[in-house]
Amino acid sequence: MKQLLQILDNHTFIVGLNDRAYIVGREHKNEDASCIVCELLPGSATKNNNYNGNEQQEAIPKSESMGNDHESSSKPDGNTNNGSPSLKEVQAVAISQVGDDSVWCAVSRYEKSLSLYCLPVKDGIYLEELKAITKIAPKTLHKTTKRACCLTFASVPGSKSPQLDVIVAGDLTGDATAFPLRVVENRDNKAHGRLLLGHTASMLTGVKVMTDSTGKMSILTSDRDEKVRISQFPNTNIVEGYLLGHSSFISAMDAATDLDCTKCATCSGDGTVRLWDYETVQEIAVAEAVAEKSEQDDERESQLIPSGVAISPNGAYVAVIYDKYLKVQIFNASEA
Repeated sequence: MKQLLQILDNHTFIVGLNDRAYIVGREHKNEDASCIVCELLPGSATKNNNYNGNEQQEAIPKSESMGNDHESSSKPDGNTNNGSPSLKEVQAVAISQVGDDSVWCAVSRYEKSLSLYCLPVKDGIYLEELKAITKIAPKTLHKTTKRACCLTFASVPGSKSPQLDVIVAGDLTGDATAFPLRVVENRDNKAHGRLLLGHTASMLTGVKVMTDSTGKMSILTSDRDEKVRISQFPNTNIVEGYLLGHSSFISAMDAATDLDCTKCATCSGDGTVRLWDYETVQEIAVAEAVAEKSEQDDERESQLIPSGVAISPNGAYVAVIYDKYLKVQIFNASEA
């Protein structure tokens, strides 16, 4: 499972396409403006297997990048010529505004690297400087011990120190690890990641850090063992409950972002899409996935497996996509 698309707002999103990642957007105040597309370049993690630290973030002007795209070693399906995945193949992407002064992007790759990119925000605008460039190198680069397949940004509150902004990476072995967005110069090559929690022998398929209207924070982690775990954040050793009901692996999970909404949605290999209240740890509604007629037998139908799910910020709508199905199914969750 891969997390290859995430939306920041009505104007901007990040997407991973095989071994490349892009931020796409346009100015908020100009609906007629053309889209700005900027490539997020991979870092140099393969030079040192223990590398963790700051890169000097570099913006490449359009005049220098024309006709000088970095070579892609993979075919259109993301594989190399010998059939194995490209080391630069994108596994997950994420984007978020952090504080009032920056927008951050994150890209994890098959080579077990986690690249972070920073766009300064000026007067509420963060795309202005992208007009003159086509590519950005990482601001911070982490080497992960496991391949990260889902990402989310979070802020760790501090009682005696300022809050710490982090990127949380869920990996193939079921661990969720937090990495700082900004790190000091690393002279001893020690890793900066901090293990938050682990699911026993099951890969994570989704991770979300949520804050409700009272300021309470929770971390939601879904896995291939049919469950979503709800833990306190940052005290992740305190488990508040599990969302149980799926009879097969959870392929994707998303949560509403409005402070007064505690809904999340999941989709599964059992062919269902489920709506939950993670605050009360209760299932709200369940819907069957799309059924498609067999090409060999017109009277026979088979359920498609949902591969991705998204819920609107206010929890009113849930969108679902399926493998090899060219339509998006949208549910009205406000009626549930």
